[in-house]
Amino acid sequence: MVAVVEFLASDPSRRPSLAEIVRAVGMTRATAHAVLAQLCADRWVDRGEDNRFALAPAFLGRMAASVRTRPLVATLGPSIRAAARDLAMPVFLAEREDASITVADIAGDIAWAQTGMRIPIWAPLCREFITWERSTERAQWLDTVPEAARDAVADVIRTVGDRGFSVENLGREATEVMATLHSVHRADSAPAVQRRIADLLIDLMTSDYRPEDLSGTVPTMSVAVPVATPDRIESDGSHRVTASLVACPGATVDARRIDHIVERLREAVTTTDGATTP
Repeated sequence: MVAVVEFLASDPSRRPSLAEIVRAVGMTRATAHAVLAQLCADRWVDRGEDNRFALAPAFLGRMAASVRTRPLVATLGPSIRAAARDLAMPVFLAEREDASITVADIAGDIAWAQTGMRIPIWAPLCREFITWERSTERAQWLDTVPEAARDAVADVIRTVGDRGFSVENLGREATEVMATLHSVHRADSAPAVQRRIADLLIDLMTSDYRPEDLSGTVPTMSVAVPVATPDRIESDGSHRVTASLVACPGATVDARRIDHIVERLREAVTTTDGATTP
């Protein structure tokens, strides 16, 4: 039963048939049919007139409610929605959980993300988290990058630290990269397999813009500002990042608009009690 729910939750927009579910989860047709019948009876899953299945609205609502029990979601939620309205684009909150980040709340629709989605902290992703980590953790993150690309990625980290935000290039493969990362991480593949795929993704994915690139019009997948909370302030007053607030233009924008997006995201963070941007 869990395998079926996890498969449906991996892409809530997908409405697979019974045959597709059987192939995906490795059950017999009879077992899958019995499981789906029970899930439908419990109102966890809806069966459409086309005999395709999807998680039921009631179940999705419970999932969203459980995520909103996070304190940062509760305090930042109204600001996230206000920022999304003002910017006329989706905005989401990502929170760190050990070796991954979780999409904790979303205002708007994003093709490659949904609430509860987990993204592994793999180079070159999650720069707005790693930049403000201790030097030992930054070094470990960089050590996972193929040697040929390591200097370039280290330069990106310095750039993010200097300006205080990251800007993800809207490369042609951006959406596919994010979906692949989520699928591989969720499948609990062997670490060696995960790392190999991450290395391939580094080659596919165009990362952060350098300052000299931010002029004219800029294809932009996302703009992210780091979020720190009092429980992650070090004894020397430095910050470690708890979360990030991310706006997703998903389009080519004027470079000057990126500055406005950053200002609006920072405003959303700093008007929330206890949160700040490093």
